[in-house]
Amino acid sequence: MEFFDQPVLVAIFATLHCMIGAFAAFIAQRKGYNFPRWLIFGLVGGTGVLLLALWIQKNPHQRGL
Repeated sequence: MEFFDQPVLVAIFATLHCMIGAFAAFIAQRKGYNFPRWLIFGLVGGTGVLLLALWIQKNPHQRGL
């Protein structure tokens, strides 16, 4: 049985992938980075981008926080 023949599983994994990407964008935003840019990265990269967002330091060019 092929994975892509099961549309429910594909939808579940695609949704999880996008949720992880959105969470990465929220983390990057809290660290002072551009949310829309990171949202695009996150929706494409998923878990890898989440790990990157957790690893990066705060944006030194951010004012305020």
